[in-house]
Amino acid sequence: MRGLQWFNALSAGAAPVAGLPDSVKVADGVLGEQAVRFIAVVTDAQNRFPRARNGEVGLLEGWGLAKAVDQAIALGDKRPIIAIVDVPSQAY
Repeated sequence: MRGLQWFNALSAGAAPVAGLPDSVKVADGVLGEQAVRFIAVVTDAQNRFPRARNGEVGLLEGWGLAKAVDQAIALGDKRPIIAIVDVPSQAY
């Protein structure tokens, strides 16, 4: 739960990125004068995988993280990625 709190605090005012699993939060914003991408894995009580409901990184989360990083690279502006990591474990 702390990961979501940190994500919300750091990404306040940033534009959320859609099209990812609910357990992967991504937003594009500005830190100082630099465009950045914020990424976090969070709990998702509705996740179809039981261990991911507690915030563990599983298949969907890994796919979501990879997609978020690929999208950031495709933007072409070499923005830093701010990863908020507060998960109990890697499930699979």
